[in-house]
Amino acid sequence: MVLCTEGIREQYDRVSENIKSGNFSCGQSGGQIKVTQIRIPDGKNPEELKRILDLILEAVPPGCRLTLDLTHGYRSFPFLFFTAALYLKALRSVYIEAAYYAMLEVSGKEKPVVDLSLILDMVEWFYAVRTFREAGQAGLLASRLAMIEECLAGLQGEAQRSQSQVRGLRKSLESVAAAYVQALPLEFGLASNDLLNKLRLPLPKPLQEKIPLPGKLFDEIRLFIEPFALPGCGRDKRNVPLEERELVRQADIIDVCLVQGHVNHAIGLIREWMVSAAMFMQFGKEQVEGRTWLKYNGRGGRRLAEGRLNLLAKALSGKLPGARLTEAQVWLARQWQFLADRRNGLHHHGFKHDNALLDERKLNEIREKWAEIKNSLNDTEKWCLDLIPEKPGGTPGGDPAGGQSLGEIASGGKGGILLVSPLGLSRGLLYSALHHVHPESLLVISSPDAAACLDEITEKTGWRGRRVVRLMRDPHAGFDELDSFVEDVAAAVMQAEEVVVNITGGTTAMQHIVQQVATLAADWGWPVRRAALVDRRLPQEQRDNPYVPGELIWLDRESREWPTYS
Repeated sequence: MVLCTEGIREQYDRVSENIKSGNFSCGQSGGQIKVTQIRIPDGKNPEELKRILDLILEAVPPGCRLTLDLTHGYRSFPFLFFTAALYLKALRSVYIEAAYYAMLEVSGKEKPVVDLSLILDMVEWFYAVRTFREAGQAGLLASRLAMIEECLAGLQGEAQRSQSQVRGLRKSLESVAAAYVQALPLEFGLASNDLLNKLRLPLPKPLQEKIPLPGKLFDEIRLFIEPFALPGCGRDKRNVPLEERELVRQADIIDVCLVQGHVNHAIGLIREWMVSAAMFMQFGKEQVEGRTWLKYNGRGGRRLAEGRLNLLAKALSGKLPGARLTEAQVWLARQWQFLADRRNGLHHHGFKHDNALLDERKLNEIREKWAEIKNSLNDTEKWCLDLIPEKPGGTPGGDPAGGQSLGEIASGGKGGILLVSPLGLSRGLLYSALHHVHPESLLVISSPDAAACLDEITEKTGWRGRRVVRLMRDPHAGFDELDSFVEDVAAAVMQAEEVVVNITGGTTAMQHIVQQVATLAADWGWPVRRAALVDRRLPQEQRDNPYVPGELIWLDRESREWPTYS
C-alpha cells in the first residue's frame, strides 16, 4: 500500500511497475506482490491529518501482519504511522512485523535500515505498567510476560531457569492484581510482598533483553505495591496482627480505591475497617493476633464487634428501648448507619425500588465521611461499644455490672455467662442447666405457678447469682410477648460476657420466647450458645426426684469447640 499525496501521484505508476518487475515474491505462494495506491492529502492542518489516519485505518484489514516503512514522506508521517499502528494493534488485532526506517542522510554508499518497532513495544509496555499502577489490572503485563515465557519454552540450561523466573513473576503479578480487584486487602498485602521479594532479585536476562527500560518499568510496579505489602507474615494471613499500622495500610488501600473510582469496593472495605478499628480500640490499642481478629464467631470474634455496631445503630433509631448512647456513640452509630445504607444499595447492585446510582454529591459525602472516620481512629471515646442500660437488671436493689468490652470478653471479663431458660412445672431441667453451666446471671421465662419453684431450684444447686424473672401473660399461646419485656432482656444481655440459651422446659410458647432471645442476642453481637437438657430416667422417677443432673447437649457446632462449664 503506497500513500500518495497530490505532488507524487505521477510517480506511482513507475514505483508500482518497479515493484512488480523486481525480484520480489509474495510470501510462501511466491506470487507477484499486489500494489495499492491510497490517495491522501498533504496533512497541512488537523483536518487533513485526521483524514490521512482514517484512510490508513480503512485500508488495513483486521488480523493481518503489517510491516511499515517510515523512510519517505513528510516528517509528520511517522507520528501518523505510529498512531495508526497502536490503534490497529489494540483494536483490530493487527500484528506489527516491523517498522523500517532507512537512514538515507547517512554518508557512505550503504544506508542503515533500522527497525523502529521497538518503540511500539515500549509504548505497549508503558501502557501495561500504567494500567497496573492506576487500575490494579495486570492482564496486559501478564500477557506480555507470557509471550516471553513462551519463547523460552523447550530450551535447556540457563534459558529454562529464566523461563521459570519469568513464570514466577507473571504468576505473582496475577495474584497481586486478582487480590486487588477482588478487594481483599490482606491477600493483596501478602501477594504484594511475594512480588516485592521477586523484584529484589536481578531480572532474568531475557526480560532485560526484550523489555525496553526494564529497570524503570519494574520500579514503577514496585513503587505501586510497596506501601501495601505485608512483610514477615509468609502466606498465612492469620499471621497478620491487628495493629495501628495495619489499619493505616488498609486505609491507604481504601483511599486508592476511592481515587480510582472503585466505590463499590471502597465502601465495603470501609465497613470492614470500622469493625477492625472497633476491635482494636476495645482491646486497648494493643496488638491483636490474626487468629483472634480474623475469626467471625466465638469469643472475641468479628461478629461481636459487628453486632455491637448494629446495636448502636438500633439504639440510635429507637429500636432498642432501655439503652442510652453517649455523644461519641451517637457519632459512631450515625457513621455506621450511613455506610450501611450506601453499601446495601451498591452491594445489591441496585435491585431495589430506589435509584442506587451515586451522583457526585453522594460520592463526595462518602469521601468526607470516610476522612472523618479514619481520622478518628485514636479517639477512644468514639469507638466505645459498651451500651449502658437505663433500666437496672438483676435482683431487687442490685446494680447492673455494665457492658463488657471486646478486650474483656476475649480475656474472660467480669460479665460472665447469662443463662436464658424457660421454667415450667418440670424443675429438673433448669436445675440441670444451672448445674452444668454455672452462670453469673439468669434470665427465666416462666409462669406464676412455675416461678414459685425458682428459689427451691437455686437453693438445691447452691447458685447465688443475679436473676431476672419475666412472667408470661399467656404461657401457652403468648408467642408474641417478647416485645413487652425486651428492655429487660436487653439490660440482662448487655451485662453479660456470653449468653447460653437452654431451649428445653416450659411450654412451647416459652421455648419460642427463649429462641427469640437467642436470635436477638446474636444479632446484637453477643456470643450465643444453645443447649438442650436430657433426662433419660423414667418420667415417674424424674417427678419423684427432680434434682438429679441430666445430660447437657450443645446444639451449635461452634459450641462444641468452646470450653464447657460442667
